Amino acid sequence: MHNLYKYAKRNTPYFFVPRYGMASHLFMYNSKFLFNRYGECKHFYEPEVELAKIEADIKELLSEKFVDKKYKELVEPLDMFI
Repeated sequence: MHNLYKYAKRNTPYFFVPRYGMASHLFMYNSKFLFNRYGECKHFYEPEVELAKIEADIKELLSEKFVDKKYKELVEPLDMFI
């Protein structure tokens, strides 16, 4: 399994089961994930979803304002053991 696919399943609230600490199985191979610029999964689309809906969601994500502080926290996380 590709590492990007593993990341998508693990970081999507639809599939990750905190009780077991792992992601559930995804049986639809034509599924689509939409992430924002910070690597957070915003949407999951099943194969039946029309491309017009996905395009509208992409435009909405592109119109969001970039937050430099949030980006810096992702690139340089705070050391929790100081």
